[in-house]
Amino acid sequence: MMDSMTQKAGIIAAAAFGVVLVSTSGYSSVSAQGLPEGFKKGELAAEPSAEMIEAGKRVYFTKCVWCHGVDGAGDGPGADRLWPRPRNFNQGTFKIRHTASGELPLFDAKKPIPGQNDLFETVTHGLPGSAMPPWEGILSEEQRQQVLSFVTTQLVKDRKFTDKQSESQTVLQLADLKPKPATDESKKRGGELIVEKKCVECHGMEGRGDGNAFNLKDDWGFSIQPANWHKCWNFRGSRQDPYNVSNIFRTFSTGVNGTPMPSFADNTSVDERWDIANFVNSLCERDPLGNPLPIDPLTDKPKINFVIPSDMVEGEIPTDLEHEAWKKAPKRYVAMGGQITHKPRNFVNRLDDIWV
Repeated sequence: MMDSMTQKAGIIAAAAFGVVLVSTSGYSSVSAQGLPEGFKKGELAAEPSAEMIEAGKRVYFTKCVWCHGVDGAGDGPGADRLWPRPRNFNQGTFKIRHTASGELPLFDAKKPIPGQNDLFETVTHGLPGSAMPPWEGILSEEQRQQVLSFVTTQLVKDRKFTDKQSESQTVLQLADLKPKPATDESKKRGGELIVEKKCVECHGMEGRGDGNAFNLKDDWGFSIQPANWHKCWNFRGSRQDPYNVSNIFRTFSTGVNGTPMPSFADNTSVDERWDIANFVNSLCERDPLGNPLPIDPLTDKPKINFVIPSDMVEGEIPTDLEHEAWKKAPKRYVAMGGQITHKPRNFVNRLDDIWV
């Protein structure tokens, strides 16, 4: 059976008292080539053809303009009613990547290969936990490549994907990095590392995104909240595969551009990043046997079972939620939708589900 939340919180709390005094300075995880461990130099892709760009323009102004706006500034008609707000393409700041912190994401108009085409994967799978939907099944593979050709050449205005003088790509070789087994030892070390590396300051002692870092803003000045590690289906970069530990490893390795979430590639080893990823992955809600919850592909949330069974119980019903009787009872997930947010009543409701 899966460890209880009390046990998991205890790992973090113990780490806080036993590891927090360890200095994080003076440590560098750099290869002989001067690159962070697990990274290699990549090559910038060639410019898409004029035909690809023009075809992508038609796709953009049919499907994308409503959120991202005419000039790609994230100010379309629906933008004020969405949280997080749609991406502003103009600065060339993209969150989910295999490239080093601050670098442009991978995109090649000729190669929609998993792990080698970040923007294509984002459009294909969407960004769970946001209003960005998966476009697979709506747009063909060719149309997805076309619209990205338009976005990267015409709407990214401050940078250029093919500029070899100003841009470079340092690529995480995720396909070559075998995940570390999620042993108790690995998860324990990961729990210590999230304190040592000060992850808890934003994500909280229980990993619920409720740390002491208040009023966080993204690079565009909008409110941003740390991820709740117990809801892996809301991880933007989960690629509709929320329990895949490799996606968590990628985020810790590359950081999330445009947000306070940094890369940890320079001050952790590959082995340590797998420990962190294993620990974070262990916090995500599972069934009583420790199996991943089934995810509804239409909502990217746990499937809802509206039938809540009941049984006769002999004796008193325990009031302690950590009692063994409650651990054995299956939980039912009920998704909730926050109210529309619009200035000046611009609040964000983080209560997006209840468990019965």
